[in-house]
Amino acid sequence: MIDCHNNEIVSIIVPIYNIAEYLPTCIDSICQQTYKNLELILVNDGSTDESGVICDKYSKEDSRIIVLHKENGGLVSARKAGMEIATGCYILNVDGDDWIEPDMVNSMVNRMIKDNTDLVQCRYIDEKKGKSNNTGECIINCVKEIDKLNILYRWMEGKPILGSQIYTKLFKAEIIKNAYSKVPNHMSNGEDLILYINILVQINSISSMQHSFYHYRFRESSLSHKNDGLQLLFKNELLMQYLYKMISKQMPSCSQKQLNTFILIAKMRCLNDALQQFNINVPVYHFPDSQILKDKRIIVYGAGSVGRDYILQLSAYEDIHIVAWVDKYPGNYDYTFRRVLPLTALDNAEYDFIIVAVRDEALFDQIRDELINDRNIKENLIIWKPVRIID
Repeated sequence: MIDCHNNEIVSIIVPIYNIAEYLPTCIDSICQQTYKNLELILVNDGSTDESGVICDKYSKEDSRIIVLHKENGGLVSARKAGMEIATGCYILNVDGDDWIEPDMVNSMVNRMIKDNTDLVQCRYIDEKKGKSNNTGECIINCVKEIDKLNILYRWMEGKPILGSQIYTKLFKAEIIKNAYSKVPNHMSNGEDLILYINILVQINSISSMQHSFYHYRFRESSLSHKNDGLQLLFKNELLMQYLYKMISKQMPSCSQKQLNTFILIAKMRCLNDALQQFNINVPVYHFPDSQILKDKRIIVYGAGSVGRDYILQLSAYEDIHIVAWVDKYPGNYDYTFRRVLPLTALDNAEYDFIIVAVRDEALFDQIRDELINDRNIKENLIIWKPVRIID
């Protein structure tokens, strides 16, 4: 692996398709980076608006800009085309309708060098919601395969150690090039999960930053948001078949039971994605011992996938009273059926038990210790059970 240092070339790849309205903001934010040794690759993926003209105009004004015009082939092929000609030691991906903070590249390069990690991730701001997502301030060194499986499960549960957004990460070039080369060009749904696994099998370390350097703009007209429910169900079945073969090959330490469990969770999550267009939610995780909660007042701690499913499950019982649903980062969640409250809601609440809704026992241990030490909650009031997966 190439040893990268400060002031190495950073290649920034921007896939573009009919986003002339937003493109100047994106390009300006990149050209105005405090880190100057950049290579900006604008991949015009067969746009029919003025996007191509805008790209050419900017390339005449800044010698660091390379414009690649190609026939429309979709997001995956556009990013691949950019990576094929990228010469940088590091690669950053930016979507053409988004923009980045002036110090993003400089801060992330310095962090990667300081920590000597394979990639560094940051937070992003969802411009539609007006708030930041969360990543932990951590360094994970020497990730072994069993840890990588845990990272996969944590991601599926909505409590990721490594986020799935490609645009919040600065990569060592050979890692992202190799990982992205394995994503099929035709994959228009689930390419992030395939890329995620291909990245995981290569990396040994991750750095995370608290700052939100990236501004994400959600557009209803975006290609990734155009699938209807039936299309999603069909595409997701193809995705599951591909994932099964890929994990079997690339993670040989994964047992058949672990693989089957992961695919089952992924299928249920994809089913939910399709059914949510009809306002239907199907729980995947169930609290395995609901009888002990009969006639009890409970607080559910955790708003990821496990917490969401516990709320859906336990709300159906008339003899279980859910006092509150809390999370350390309530702003990350925007459920329509119930509000997620901050941990301060625990201070004056009257309850019998706190149900910790996470899959990973090590994460539960951390949460339990924080509740005991930081909020003076008695240990016998804190309940965690290994989750049951509906099949």
